[in-house]
Amino acid sequence: MKYFPATKSGFHSSRINFVDKNNLVVGFDFGSSCCENFGWLISTSMTPPAECVVGLEHSSTTEHINKELDGWVFDPKFFLELREDKKMSEENYVVFRMINKNQNRYLHLYNKHNGYYSHGFEFMDGDKTIEQGEL
Repeated sequence: MKYFPATKSGFHSSRINFVDKNNLVVGFDFGSSCCENFGWLISTSMTPPAECVVGLEHSSTTEHINKELDGWVFDPKFFLELREDKKMSEENYVVFRMINKNQNRYLHLYNKHNGYYSHGFEFMDGDKTIEQGEL
């Protein structure tokens, strides 16, 4: 699997992509608007809060991330969506399973916000959409 980071374009940035050797792609809108706390991480835990194995929370370089992702592929039949409505905010997560031999890791995309600043995601198999939505 390979990680392709967002490219900067002024205040906003584009989406990030994770692409495995089977051409399964998870893309995530990485343009910041204002008051959201969003990102991604990879964990051995399926459900949040999850301890980060690799991801933005470790300030990992693209090279380091790609080294950690080597040999992993997405499970196209697994998708988990979790939404929490709090008093003045929402916490939204989507989780994708990654497999390498007999091991599992989980890619978490998340957004904690006040209901206004969403981030789109897609899970694709080539040109076919498996899952898509907004966090």
